[in-house]
Amino acid sequence: MEWTDEQLRIIGHSHGHGRIQAGPGTGKSTTVIALANSLSQDRPASAVRLATFTRAATAELAAKALLDGGTPIQVTTVHSLALQLIVRNSQWSRLPLPIRIPDAWETDELLHDDLRTRLASRWHGLRKTTVGRLEREMAAQWESLDDSRLVADIDPQLRDAYVAAWQQQRAVFGYSLFAEMPWYALELIDDHPDADLFGCEFLIVDEYQDLNRCEIRLVEALAGAGLSIVSVGDEDQSIYSWRMAAPEGIRQFPDSFPGSQDYPLSISQRCARRILEAAQRVINVAPGRNPNLPRPTPADHNPEGEFAYLRFRSGHAEREGVAKLLQHHHDVDGVPWGEMAILVRSDYQARWSKPIREKLASHDIPFADVEAALAPLHTNAARELLAVARLVLQETDDLAWWTILHVRRGVSAASIRAVADFAALHGRRFAAQLMRLEQDTIPGMPAQSRTRATARVNEVLSLLVELQSQSLPETGDWVDWLRDIARSLEITIADDLDQLLNRVAAVATVDQGVREILAQLEPVARDVALEQPGVSIMTVARSKGLTFSIAITMGVEGELFPSPLSDVPEEDRRLLYVAITRARRASYLTMARFRTDGTAYTGSGDSVNSRSRCNFLSQASIEPRDGHDYLDALG
Repeated sequence: MEWTDEQLRIIGHSHGHGRIQAGPGTGKSTTVIALANSLSQDRPASAVRLATFTRAATAELAAKALLDGGTPIQVTTVHSLALQLIVRNSQWSRLPLPIRIPDAWETDELLHDDLRTRLASRWHGLRKTTVGRLEREMAAQWESLDDSRLVADIDPQLRDAYVAAWQQQRAVFGYSLFAEMPWYALELIDDHPDADLFGCEFLIVDEYQDLNRCEIRLVEALAGAGLSIVSVGDEDQSIYSWRMAAPEGIRQFPDSFPGSQDYPLSISQRCARRILEAAQRVINVAPGRNPNLPRPTPADHNPEGEFAYLRFRSGHAEREGVAKLLQHHHDVDGVPWGEMAILVRSDYQARWSKPIREKLASHDIPFADVEAALAPLHTNAARELLAVARLVLQETDDLAWWTILHVRRGVSAASIRAVADFAALHGRRFAAQLMRLEQDTIPGMPAQSRTRATARVNEVLSLLVELQSQSLPETGDWVDWLRDIARSLEITIADDLDQLLNRVAAVATVDQGVREILAQLEPVARDVALEQPGVSIMTVARSKGLTFSIAITMGVEGELFPSPLSDVPEEDRRLLYVAITRARRASYLTMARFRTDGTAYTGSGDSVNSRSRCNFLSQASIEPRDGHDYLDALG
């Protein structure tokens, strides 16, 4: 390909630290891979590593690295890199072994719900969302990059009570949080200067603006150990304040890494001219925005494209309009369904995705709902199946035993807590305590619950004897293995789960074992959903790092952008900037004058029927156009 002067400067970086400030669609991934290949010349294979924040970005970089055909580059997420460091130096690890990371269902249904219940005895009305917030603050080591107030600062007693409850829960159930890996890797490097760092010399960190203070400190510690760091990112796309990230992270890079070289990437190869112009108008008027950022400009070959802010009479009319826009671009312009996306600000209780799915189905428009991708894995039958599969691999898996008791009626959450408390009192893990149910009298556990729990544990133990006598499946046979377990449990695998398992199996690599596949089911399920041949439906945050020919962002209204519940309202401007720039050819923002369905409750949680235009767009002098007239003009 023909490189721009900006790209050639980056690819020529040969030593020391550097910062690449890359606007949307500026060829960042291709340039970074070329830089990594250039740095790898005449160096060992392990000398250069690429780390990014999201799995989607990691997959994109890994795929491009393979296509490029240069030296094989190690591509991973920052959290996976931290975990690899811990495993590589396991003699100093303080994590429970074997390392067991809970998935999204286990985190929400078991861990967070249990912690909320325990803390709610003192903090009445405490919500699971607050428990999740405390977990993220703890993973960031109680530090924020900006002036956002932490729950821990507002209520230090709640913070201390949470940490105490979490430590007991973790000791009993033997899990490790993926979010805490950077923290433990940082401590390991700080405590042990002779730690094995894979022989890495250069670390390129993509999406640097998404890192929180703890993760940045890990990168700084790696630099202190002799690695050269190249950060890549765009502070205008910093949208993760909920995990304590902020634009200040990449903005302060030169101060944290003295002598670093700055490289702009400003020529957008992706966005049509009208899209890029609208996006710049929105972001340029942001209060406190860094005035020294490179201004993205369209490449010579970029088309004019289309951008429009459309207002419809109602939420129903908005959904009908969205369907007609998609139909037009498919039938008239020949855009494949899989190159189009519908984005929403949030999707609590599927208030946005469910009605738009129904509307698309009524128009025979195929779709892939990324937000609903995990639903087949979250039924009680699926959870019981996966729990038993994990127990076949590791009979002392505490979270799997918790799941076994949780999904069947007869053993209450209070009884499970009583078992966990008794285990903690006697220094035991949960699984070990379950094996002693018949001999121990557990305070707070009714005799009937104890009888049912004992019977269930014995039933599963008998089943495990049978299943463990069979050899573990090869990589290509693990779905049949799960089907065999389901038959033993007398569980019917639902069609949607069966389809999902087959899709995951199709992308599993031959070097992955069954244990690794089970651990990756949820994230791979989301990846697979993105590859389905239909219109993608997802939140704006999940779309970050992705590109579509056509992107339609629904509900761009003053009640949602910014969210009245947001601690950082200006972050919603950056979120809108991300939404606008996901499209190559056409980017649409839609709103409704009135909402009377579930979407009227999104934002503050109260029903707001009459809707206002988005103030971020008003500040950029972008007025809503009549959506019905716009569609009529399309023909």
